[in-house]
Amino acid sequence: MRLMRGRKRFGSVGACAIAAVLLTSAAAAVRGAVVVDPDAFPAGTVLNNAFPGVTLTALGDAGVLANRNVLAAVSAFSTTGSNVFADTSGSPTAWGDGAFSYLRADFAGGATSVSMDYRADDSDDNAFLRAFNSANVMVAQAATPLNSPVVGIVTLTVTAPNIAYITASWDDINRFDNGILDHLVYQPVPEPGALGAAALAAAASCLVRRSARRPRLF
Repeated sequence: MRLMRGRKRFGSVGACAIAAVLLTSAAAAVRGAVVVDPDAFPAGTVLNNAFPGVTLTALGDAGVLANRNVLAAVSAFSTTGSNVFADTSGSPTAWGDGAFSYLRADFAGGATSVSMDYRADDSDDNAFLRAFNSANVMVAQAATPLNSPVVGIVTLTVTAPNIAYITASWDDINRFDNGILDHLVYQPVPEPGALGAAALAAAASCLVRRSARRPRLF
């Protein structure tokens, strides 16, 4: 009898433990990182709406850009493959510069973390990454130190509970430097429905096991 009771107790605890693992796995899957990289497309492809859930836009001072297209462009300065992001000019190193242009990425379901690769094309460039909420309020910022130029590849990351969009730029203070933007990665905001379903499944499994342990009255 003691052995049987031990087995029943283990079965109940084991079921709850398994349910907890399933809930954790489901949550991890929902929070999986999404990669937005121009290497997925041929050079010259307009990338504004090429990635599900993300809208890319090239922005700049009035009259700077012919349009707001973001293109895939071949560059020897690519951080992950052969392509980088380029503005409507098609130049891989046009981000920043004296005319000033920058990349904006909007996330349909929001994001909790965003990173971007930066690579300088010379020795005197500074990089900036800023995150904003849906009210256009800046909620996070990352930048290389001023007067400490980027050397090689630098990945900047911003983190906040609900990021609606980010802007990635080069030298938006002095506005005479430029460089490469490549390999954007973001963590989507977890979908409440997916986590809720996993939680209900875990609770139901535990309740079934606990009910089975109760002694019969008749």
